[in-house]
Amino acid sequence: MSPVTEPDESLLAAVAAGQEDALEELMRRHRRGVSSVVQRIVRSPADAEEVVQDVFLLVWRHAVRFRGEARVTTWIYSIARNAAVSRVRRDRAAPPTDLLLRDPGFRVSQRPDPEREAIASQLARQLVSRIAQLSAVHRAVLVGMVRYSSAARLGKRHDIVIGTVKSRLHRARRALRAALLAA
Repeated sequence: MSPVTEPDESLLAAVAAGQEDALEELMRRHRRGVSSVVQRIVRSPADAEEVVQDVFLLVWRHAVRFRGEARVTTWIYSIARNAAVSRVRRDRAAPPTDLLLRDPGFRVSQRPDPEREAIASQLARQLVSRIAQLSAVHRAVLVGMVRYSSAARLGKRHDIVIGTVKSRLHRARRALRAALLAA
């Protein structure tokens, strides 16, 4: 049977066995649907395309985990939805200092603006200085959030209840805000 006439389940089994042509056929069949699912969640077309590619990479890596409890399309679309939601969450968690460096005027000229660079550098130094003045617990939770990007992951990594992580994070943010406003 040629890959074009094989059912999705057979193709996924072939993908699990490492056959790239089976993955190509699955991509041909389901790329449009996966793209549709992703674009409803991820608004940027470039980011959506990147997520679609990631979805099929995940299908390749995790094909052996498919248990057959649902249709292959349902399984692939679940991966697509989860990957898109993860992308949106990750983008939302971008540190605010990153916004300072993404100045559209800088991209247009392609020349460094010494004034903007000096302001961004000064803000970064102030932020680091104020974080250094916080208590050890507040510093740890802020650094942990940057490192693990979610309270759940941070709590799991350090075996701390999620509620405790969230309350410490809230207090750390309040302390940092007060330190920055006092400057």
